[in-house]
Amino acid sequence: MGLISLKTYIIPSNIEKMCCTIKVMLKDIQDACSCISEDTLFELKVILNELLSNAIKHGNKMNELKKLKVVSGLTTDSRIFFVIQDEGEGFDCRCYESLIDNSNNPCFDFDNLKETGRGIYIVKELCDRVIYNEKGNRVIAIKKLL
Repeated sequence: MGLISLKTYIIPSNIEKMCCTIKVMLKDIQDACSCISEDTLFELKVILNELLSNAIKHGNKMNELKKLKVVSGLTTDSRIFFVIQDEGEGFDCRCYESLIDNSNNPCFDFDNLKETGRGIYIVKELCDRVIYNEKGNRVIAIKKLL
């Protein structure tokens, strides 16, 4: 697996700047992979919006002095990946992973998830793989484009 594109973005913990950066990232992705569909671009926008806003709100606690480091890559086997790291203390991602892993359980009730837990579930559904580091302040999201 080789790389077609690799970009790094440093973002202050500011929702407005996050939205501008997502637009730039999506443009960079389109430039690197011109055959990407509008539906896939929309899914990537949702993934980035959820993961970056979680990092800003929950990780960095909206502290604009803290930054997010975002790496975006496109591989030769048509996968895109995002690595998002905040400067926060992290969270116990095992709780969310066990919740998400139980989503195939017939008793799983998406409507009763806390509002703050839905984004992670949505990202998991849109991606092929979502991996958190042990500390819980870095996430890797991988999605097959074709």
